[in-house]
Amino acid sequence: MLHNEFEELIGRKATESEYEMADAIYMGCGDSIDKQTFCAEYVKLQDNPLFKSVFKAWNEEIEAKAFEANRAAELEMDLESQKEVTDKLRKDLGAFLVDRAEHFHSGTLRDMAIELIGLRAYLKAKIERGDNLWRRDFLALIGEVNGGMQNVLETLSEPAEQPTE
Repeated sequence: MLHNEFEELIGRKATESEYEMADAIYMGCGDSIDKQTFCAEYVKLQDNPLFKSVFKAWNEEIEAKAFEANRAAELEMDLESQKEVTDKLRKDLGAFLVDRAEHFHSGTLRDMAIELIGLRAYLKAKIERGDNLWRRDFLALIGEVNGGMQNVLETLSEPAEQPTE
């Protein structure tokens, strides 16, 4: 039953919440009652205290679910926003640590930068800045390249698939 049909059959306007509740009850009746009979009985029950209590509880439940859905969406947006801020702070702090490690030639600051942004990002930042690679950086870069090459070599050394006939 559509909202406008429901309103025509009960002879007045109905809120979305009232319609949803009535429709849920009607659908729960299955084939045991037609729209016209259901709506006639619905009109008779409108002033019944039990019916009013059920309707009030229904509305409160719908409002609570809507509130929960809105709050969940707000929290998700807040979390996403905080993640963006955190990512930016991590990137900025990483760049600062790379700069300070280079300026003071500090292995401790280098290690902190690597822990914060990762070895690849650290090496990339040093190369993009035009900084000289320290021996530790050079060895780490070779390790990264060899690790990547090792994966390529492992892939190439795998036996080729035999064509099926």
